[in-house]
Amino acid sequence: IMRTDISENDKEYGLKIELPGLDKKDIKIDYSNDNLTISGVLSSKAEEKDKKNNVVRSERRYGNYSRSYYVPGVDENKISAKYENGILNLTLPKSDESQTHHIEIQ
Repeated sequence: IMRTDISENDKEYGLKIELPGLDKKDIKIDYSNDNLTISGVLSSKAEEKDKKNNVVRSERRYGNYSRSYYVPGVDENKISAKYENGILNLTLPKSDESQTHHIEIQ
């Protein structure tokens, strides 16, 4: 599970996502059709080593992780990301284009 804190103000959305154990190169971020998708791969090299050492119980997980978030009205060219100490911080500035459309009745 990617534990996430999401904040919003008039200008942007902010996401803080826990991704412990991942290297920056193993994280992929995509934004399309108002959906932000975060994917990551946690290597299983440590798991192979543990099998040789006769581990009785292992609670660490390995494999592919992915989660999507609905974040509408973002200026996708200005999205920024920083990964530090297992936390991915994303800033998604809102688009200057008005999302409200007035429909005139004829």
